Amino acid sequence: MRHPEVGSWSPWGSVQHVQVVVPGHIYVVTTASHGGMKLSAEYNRLVDPSWRVKGGWYEEDVDVAIVIITFQKSFAAKADMDEVRSVLARHYAKEYSDWWPQERDTKALFGLDVYDAAEVSKQGKQAIADLSAMLPKLREKRPARIFESEHGGVKRIQIDPGDTVLCDFCNADWTDRPESGGFVFSGSAVCPTCAPVQLKKIKGYGEEDAIQGYCPSGMSFADWVRSMRR
Repeated sequence: MRHPEVGSWSPWGSVQHVQVVVPGHIYVVTTASHGGMKLSAEYNRLVDPSWRVKGGWYEEDVDVAIVIITFQKSFAAKADMDEVRSVLARHYAKEYSDWWPQERDTKALFGLDVYDAAEVSKQGKQAIADLSAMLPKLREKRPARIFESEHGGVKRIQIDPGDTVLCDFCNADWTDRPESGGFVFSGSAVCPTCAPVQLKKIKGYGEEDAIQGYCPSGMSFADWVRSMRR
């Protein structure tokens, strides 16, 4: 592709500033009125088709969240992933609901700490074939997504999670893990890993009253969350 540069065209007007995130592949561009990110054709093909933007231009208010969630390794030290996931849940509810198991399953299969489409692509064709073969079995553990109705233009989604337990902040799968710890905050499960950071934030905002309970010592976080559901 032709790299964005000062004075070149963008969907939001003439480019005034360019920041390189991944040389040759991911760029942040700003104009007089708006901005966003530009992906190379190679990287744009790695974005899930359900929310891929033709041409690789992702505007800064919403669509950049698609880029960040897809190429997490490139943004891990800078991005607020809680906010990224919140944006996707609000604006791409169906696509995000369908996509997040891919993140979980791919990380588990390839042993990745952080999901990254480019990293998965480097594994080669055989690894991708292995993933494609295993995903149907892994999907059997996924919760069902049930669309209920629309109210004021907002679609409500009901999730039947079954026995699956995911952290609502980092999306890590705790279903079969034995560790204890964590808590529930305003209906959201906070895993033992996220608990210290999130608790500090909650106390900083003075929202301790919204903590609905802590996992009892000696009981796994997963079993405790399942008991809370019941």
